[in-house]
Amino acid sequence: MELSATAFVPKPIRIVAIGAGISGIQFLKDATTRLPNISITVYDKNSQEGGTWAENRYPGCACDIPSHAYQYSWNPNPRWSRLYAEAAEILEYLKSPVTNFNLRRYIQFSTTCTGANWDENNSEWNVTLQRNETPNDEISVKCDVFIIAIGRLNNWKLPAIEGLDTFQGRVIHTANWPQGLDHHGKDIAVIGNVASSTQCLPGLHKDARSIGNFVRGPTWLVPHVFSPNGEAQVNFRHSLLYYTDSKHI
Repeated sequence: MELSATAFVPKPIRIVAIGAGISGIQFLKDATTRLPNISITVYDKNSQEGGTWAENRYPGCACDIPSHAYQYSWNPNPRWSRLYAEAAEILEYLKSPVTNFNLRRYIQFSTTCTGANWDENNSEWNVTLQRNETPNDEISVKCDVFIIAIGRLNNWKLPAIEGLDTFQGRVIHTANWPQGLDHHGKDIAVIGNVASSTQCLPGLHKDARSIGNFVRGPTWLVPHVFSPNGEAQVNFRHSLLYYTDSKHI
């Protein structure tokens, strides 16, 4: 007996993804446009999409590679304001595809994933979640595919420096910068010289009473390729608009 193509109804694939940052948005766009017969929900602990760019707000926070290389091929932006875009501009860019492609309907914000276990008998994942406003109430969802898209930049911790626990001043991690922090007239010590410290130092030293940067080894720094203003910046903007205009491609 020959079975028709509709003899069996395909089972919808249930997908749960954790994280609505740059990788979570990419996966959500691909899943909803390229995968048939799925249901998908993305959970994020923050109140908005953007991941690390929604969380990081220290002075000078910016992209450390050219902005035009830090974007989706399917959502190009030729109008970056500067070569190394600042965090607020990158966050607005990441919000744009979520709005333009109607992806926000698949995302549940302010929800933290607390665990996930594979059920061998039923061949499915059991994912446990907590709503931020009701942390004592645990939610359990089941899915066939479980995606981790939380990145590497949101599990910050303070270094194990002797005496840090008895320090009388305020201890701040750049990845957990307090909103509206007033550092005017303060004596500031910055530990480390990687991207975040290199970016925040210029913004802090203008208003600090004193500032010191303590590092284990030197790092190589060069001036910005393009200044925020001036002839080079104007040419930077107009050349990109010219070469990305469909009339010139």
